[in-house]
Amino acid sequence: MCLAWPKRCRGRIAGPLTAVRFPPPRLAIVGSGGIGVEMATAWQALGSKVTLLSRGAGLLPRMETFVGEYVARGLT
Repeated sequence: MCLAWPKRCRGRIAGPLTAVRFPPPRLAIVGSGGIGVEMATAWQALGSKVTLLSRGAGLLPRMETFVGEYVARGLT
């Protein structure tokens, strides 16, 4: 597993995130759809500082705009 971010593993994670014993201090999640937001919420609850990377403007692009704004306020 490459969650300690050694140089040889930088930029990728080998293995499921659910196998981690301790949450990483910082984590970037690519995607701001339902799964990305769900993962961000879970990791933030475990103590990680999470950055969501999105192609568009806002979270949950398939839902009403106010839903993404509401969720974004909850994640900050």
